[in-house]
Amino acid sequence: MTTPKPEPEPNAIHAGQLGRILGLGAGSGDVSISTVLGVEYLGKTAEFFGLSNWSSDRPDCGGVLLPSLPQGYDNSGFIDTRTHVHDGAKPGETDSRMMAEQQATTFYTTTAAADFVTMAVTKWGKCANQVVTVNKPKSSENPREPYIVGEPAMVDGILTVTATRQGPPEDPWQCQHSLTSRRNVVIDVAICAPTGSTQAPLLARWSADRVPQ
Repeated sequence: MTTPKPEPEPNAIHAGQLGRILGLGAGSGDVSISTVLGVEYLGKTAEFFGLSNWSSDRPDCGGVLLPSLPQGYDNSGFIDTRTHVHDGAKPGETDSRMMAEQQATTFYTTTAAADFVTMAVTKWGKCANQVVTVNKPKSSENPREPYIVGEPAMVDGILTVTATRQGPPEDPWQCQHSLTSRRNVVIDVAICAPTGSTQAPLLARWSADRVPQ
């Protein structure tokens, strides 16, 4: 027997509004992500609906490492999701100075979105100080990247954790990952750089503040 889907709450945010929440980008008259973060350059390199083809070897940790991982959203009851990826490498450059990934996901109700974040608190917390590996099937250079997960913290309604890639010291890479909800939307953001970042909560708050009231 198929379980009936719940009815969306009145005036719920829908898929057509997610692009605006994440930012419309250069040439649209909208503020750029590089301006939000105060960096010289971040160009949008990818935009997709649905979840990533990357995966984690620890489904019990949910999506602790990055946004859009299937392990973070499987069986969550979400409706629609959209992701924007920005990179600090300018056209013609190969070395990334920074990567910012934003995801906005609709749920049927405000309560369901908030509950998703609450469940992530437990999942992320159980994997603190452990190694979690992200699998990147289309990457010939780094198809498997292990990270040490830090201690997550919830501050002002935003759950944040830092993960440090395990590898040679001459090739450092650290990601800060933040998760929050506003109305029936979950905002999922990561900022990665060789020296790490402290701005994922800022970008998560900026996106959440763009959710229509």
